[in-house]
Amino acid sequence: MKLTFHLPYRAKWGETLEVALHLILTQGRVRIEYIPMITSDGFNWSIDYILMPSWHRSYVALFYAYQLRGADGLVERRECNPVPRAIALSQDCEYEFYDSWQDWPLHWQCACKDNGIQVSLRPDKINIVPVPLAHITVILNVRAYGLLPQEQIAVLGDTPTMGRWLTNRYLPMDKVGDNCWMVSINADMISHFPFQYKYVIVNSNTQNMVYWEAGDNRISCSVTETTANKVIALNDNSVRIKRLPIYRCKPQSAAEEGYNENPLKKIRHDP
Repeated sequence: MKLTFHLPYRAKWGETLEVALHLILTQGRVRIEYIPMITSDGFNWSIDYILMPSWHRSYVALFYAYQLRGADGLVERRECNPVPRAIALSQDCEYEFYDSWQDWPLHWQCACKDNGIQVSLRPDKINIVPVPLAHITVILNVRAYGLLPQEQIAVLGDTPTMGRWLTNRYLPMDKVGDNCWMVSINADMISHFPFQYKYVIVNSNTQNMVYWEAGDNRISCSVTETTANKVIALNDNSVRIKRLPIYRCKPQSAAEEGYNENPLKKIRHDP
């Protein structure tokens, strides 16, 4: 079994990123590995790691985080990881993870800075559930804080599977933890790579889309043909939730992809 990790991070001279990998065996025991990553430009880090199963050792799941080790060999920085990155494993698959560094959620930072209160870093609960696997499977994972009770997360993108930016054709996501949402997609159903996408907030009572997430479109990785079964996990940081009118945060290409223009967008709004 091959595991590949990717993380963009601007490190200083002498610093090294590493993966703190926790492997769960069938017997329930946990094996911990600290895997140094490599980079050619000081920003884009990656590493391939081969797991060698045997008759007495089989892995069923993993969870992991990243940490920064200084030139003196000491750990200088660890991720704030309230929602562990976790996945169930199949012995016949290769896994590729595209991540970004996880800091404290913004509302926690504001609470610490402005109100001077102590923030608890209790890990959120997460369920490690097997997902349907295809020849190539794409998994989207994202955290979402600050949702209202009737809100849930979905995804829209520029492929038919993700609705081609049509707000009534979103792809719903499953809640797999306190604040973690996931969806798995058969890559054969995605017309092109890389694809663009955005997370959206949906009203669970009416099933209508309420808000686009703020910011630019997200862009997936490229996918190359492979003879092995492969799982590609895109682990995004938090959904960029802003309580803005829907027409303020639409994708750049939404107009060309059939998005109904809102006449109010012509009104000038101060930032």
